[in-house]
Amino acid sequence: MNKIFSKKSQSELLSVIMSFIIVSSSIILGNLTINETNITGNSIAEIQKTVAESVTVEIFANTSLKQYNESIILKLDNETFLENQQLEFYLNDSLIKTEITDSNGSAPFNPSNASPGIYSVVFQGNAALYLNPSRFVFGELTNETLNITFEGCKSFEEQVLWSSGFSNDHDSVNYQTWYPNHTCSELKLDNCIIKDIELYSRLVSTNAPDNSTEGEGYVQISDLKNCNAPESGKYSEYFAHDKITGDSKKEGGYCRNGKGEKCEINDNSTTSHLSCYGIKTYGSQYTLTDVFFVKYDLCSEVEENET
Repeated sequence: MNKIFSKKSQSELLSVIMSFIIVSSSIILGNLTINETNITGNSIAEIQKTVAESVTVEIFANTSLKQYNESIILKLDNETFLENQQLEFYLNDSLIKTEITDSNGSAPFNPSNASPGIYSVVFQGNAALYLNPSRFVFGELTNETLNITFEGCKSFEEQVLWSSGFSNDHDSVNYQTWYPNHTCSELKLDNCIIKDIELYSRLVSTNAPDNSTEGEGYVQISDLKNCNAPESGKYSEYFAHDKITGDSKKEGGYCRNGKGEKCEINDNSTTSHLSCYGIKTYGSQYTLTDVFFVKYDLCSEVEENET
């Protein structure tokens, strides 16, 4: 009798243990950790091996980007808008600006003010909020599709000295005010457009701990309401942006499209000519960013072609 009772008890115990393991293995949305469980008995050795390790399961939500009028909207698959998330805007695969989404998941983008080229918007995702990345491609915009023409343009170049400063201990940021030497009056106009802004910029990395240390530098330009407060500008578009590794140097012509000849060919970005602009120059730790020359065109008008 005792022998029969013992076998029955073992069977019931095994059944209870199996039920416990099945329940403990259920996946719940979010993070689930199955902690180490000690179980004795030769008959369940394989079960011990399975549940002895800690397992973490993370489930991320899908996101999507869509264009709506003059905005880009970031939202979840269930149509929930995602606010306070950074979107990256690219022209021909070069980063031109970043924007933070508002309470409606919206960030501004106006194709009518865009330069010709292939545009895309990227959301890199957010691991802290379990959000997957997403990407949206506008396709190629040309002068014909944008219906933009420029007339009465004149090119200018002037020497400047804009610098981020340098530090071995932290990133460096500097704000300055640019007062263009040339004005609309040289075109005999009260108002005009400034376009094709190109900077001759230099990035220098020094005292880096090793050759694999990556540095970053960029220059941004903003309209200003107060010429004496360059830090108050809205800096989102990059007029120079590059990365550098180890102790090295890069220099050359930069614009919104990136570095090289394509700046002069493709960059037809425009803004109203103002008396002053804010300049934000950034250099990461061990990196110096500076600008020596700025080139730009002043044009009499921007017109829409009739279709």
